[in-house]
Amino acid sequence: MSEQKRFTKRWAELRIQFDGDFIEHPNFPDAYRQSGYDLGPNSRAGVLLLEGCVSGKPEDLKLIASPRALVSDIKLPDGRSIPSGDKDTVIGAWQGEQLISLPTAPFEELWPIDSELAAAEFEVKGFSDM
Repeated sequence: MSEQKRFTKRWAELRIQFDGDFIEHPNFPDAYRQSGYDLGPNSRAGVLLLEGCVSGKPEDLKLIASPRALVSDIKLPDGRSIPSGDKDTVIGAWQGEQLISLPTAPFEELWPIDSELAAAEFEVKGFSDM
């Protein structure tokens, strides 16, 4: 696959690293590392069992026996860091009986959102209002 079809393969140059990913795919993580992606030593493959299988139904995406997440510090561009979780954080969007929820995106403080722009509606050429 060409670089044009990817977000980027310049992970080293851009200092992008993922560690602790748990992916259900036979080529993960070895083939990805061989292709130049910087996956940390805690990246691993395994079978992820879901409670259901209905697309678009969040409660079906609860993991059965969710593995603990690898908690690390996320380094921000301004030099600060934020933790990726705590001792109770597990893999997946479901944390206990609730979907993960944040009051705002962690990066919004660094790159404030223009509320007028965010609220603007754009007309898509060829489509009328519904």
